[in-house]
Amino acid sequence: MRRTGTWVVELVTPIQSKGKEIRELVIRPPDFDLTLRWGEGAFPSTLSFLAELCNVPEKTLRTMIPPDIDRVLMAYYQVVPPSIKTDFEQNAKPMATPAEEMPEAEQRMDDPVDPRFPRADGPVTRVPQEMVPETPEEPADEGLKLDPSPPMMKAVS
Repeated sequence: MRRTGTWVVELVTPIQSKGKEIRELVIRPPDFDLTLRWGEGAFPSTLSFLAELCNVPEKTLRTMIPPDIDRVLMAYYQVVPPSIKTDFEQNAKPMATPAEEMPEAEQRMDDPVDPRFPRADGPVTRVPQEMVPETPEEPADEGLKLDPSPPMMKAVS
């Protein structure tokens, strides 16, 4: 457990998501908005809420095996507030979302042209070249002009 209340669970058996190996799950505590959304029924299952807290698709979480399942659920139970714990104990929601109701995984892609923008949200679109503003031309020679190249260093004897 971190100082922020976040739990980190190292997995004995890593899971795969979108071609990447996940060796640990970082379960952050829910903020007030997530707690309210839980109460409003925005999450169809307890596993979908866990998926939101650790930013891993629910389908991926379903691939965990023991003893990782027990360790992750223990950490999950410690992270949530008492109102959600009560719902867990009363089985207010199903453990997992039925497969036919499960949303499709969001497609996040690396920008193929500019690696500074990994995991862009949605498709990457570029500004058409004809819409790029032209660089203004340099003004005519007026007075003093500076040479932009640095001066050469000379050996001192």
